[in-house]
Amino acid sequence: QPAIVASVCFNWFNRKKDFSTIMLGVEPEFELALYTATHLLKANGASKLTLDASRRWRLEVQNFENDFALNHVHAAYLYRLKD
Repeated sequence: QPAIVASVCFNWFNRKKDFSTIMLGVEPEFELALYTATHLLKANGASKLTLDASRRWRLEVQNFENDFALNHVHAAYLYRLKD
């Protein structure tokens, strides 16, 4: 079954996170590796990629570098691109 990109909001340590994304149906290690690889390619910007040869999984990962700790990911958001 293919993975799903879901938009979620949640509370973490009494702070509200209004928007985040998560991939359902894949290992968490894969998602972290995806964010790390795209951060290394473009720390402050968007990376477009395709995960399969049929081009059904076209994604964009938007990375934001931490202004206070360079070379650390501040935030990374995953978007599934429309065909």
